[in-house]
Amino acid sequence: MSRRNEIEPQGATKYCRRFGQLAMQLGYIDADHLAAALRRQREDAAAGRPHRLVGAILFQEGTMSTEQIEETLRAVFRDVPR
Repeated sequence: MSRRNEIEPQGATKYCRRFGQLAMQLGYIDADHLAAALRRQREDAAAGRPHRLVGAILFQEGTMSTEQIEETLRAVFRDVPR
């Protein structure tokens, strides 16, 4: 795995929660989808599997499209202080 794909789990949790909240605000997912994705993250961690971002989980499960993920990421980065 390359270094650029490695994310500190604590930072990823904060980022993923924000991603999930924005995806819900944009109407792409509901609270149940987000809860399921976060549960899968915890299950992966408990099983010693590599960390997956919420967006990746939602895409892999067919809940969000690449376009929806891209729009959500644009919203995430619009709000990041420079």
